[in-house]
Amino acid sequence: MQLTRNTIEIVLEGASGARRYRFRNISVISEDVPELKPEFDVEASVLASPLKTALKEISDLAATVGITASNDAITLFDYDTKKSTFRLTTASGNVLSLTLKKEVTAAFDGEYLAKIVDIIGLGNIAELKYGAEAPLCMSVEFAGGKSLYYLAAKI
Repeated sequence: MQLTRNTIEIVLEGASGARRYRFRNISVISEDVPELKPEFDVEASVLASPLKTALKEISDLAATVGITASNDAITLFDYDTKKSTFRLTTASGNVLSLTLKKEVTAAFDGEYLAKIVDIIGLGNIAELKYGAEAPLCMSVEFAGGKSLYYLAAKI
């Protein structure tokens, strides 16, 4: 193989002789993809097991899952009918820390949330972040790695 500024030449030698292939050298400028840094209105650390149970149950029942937070609780509910509700509170010990810039209710697709339920169960603590103008961000650390999941709000 020979490389010049404008061409790349590949020579294949075999029993029937040498074959030469010449290609134009195309320079491609790569762009750095910027890191996603949304502004979250709600940030919480939640025990993974109760969050996994709540997400599994509510995503099985509802096409759209609503998430809302108050000063001491995170509530997951059926956004369409408002009939099913799962509440994780600081008093019960399910919510370890909760930071609110403002109270926000957001809706997310239950089908996509159902796909990450098993991943949440791999860790002990899940980080849950979302906002009015930000996606849902769930992260879980487990032995050997970390899972980070972003999901845009359902409009």
